[in-house]
Amino acid sequence: MSMSSFGCNGWVISYEELKKICPKEINDIESDIYFNKIGWGELARSIAFEDKDYIVDSIYEEVSDEKVESIYENYVSLVENLCKSFNEKTDLRLEFDYYNDEEGGRYDTVENEDGCVFSVVGMTILSPAGEKLKDIVQFSNWTQFG
Repeated sequence: MSMSSFGCNGWVISYEELKKICPKEINDIESDIYFNKIGWGELARSIAFEDKDYIVDSIYEEVSDEKVESIYENYVSLVENLCKSFNEKTDLRLEFDYYNDEEGGRYDTVENEDGCVFSVVGMTILSPAGEKLKDIVQFSNWTQFG
């Protein structure tokens, strides 16, 4: 690990497993008119780093400055709906993080969807809810550039 990177770890659920738990909310995000331009990676960066510019930079050629804020707020709302639904169905908390394959370490094994890491909080000491998902949620380690 170089001086410009740091180790990360956490309980991570794959996109495929998350979609089984919250199919409607995943579909709501992916069917948004701008999602094909933004993708999971830029959405994750924007949410995890609380910086709308990652979304804005993906769609700046298509929208006016006046619409940018409402588009960002719509994605924040869609992600909040996904996290709320996940919590209601599992009693665990879903958080977004970002992973860049090119900047990470060669031994990283973090499950991600286009750079979006779906972290699950509440798994460390297996709660009854965590015990139910222990076979589909994995604890991962990766390197983050920064």
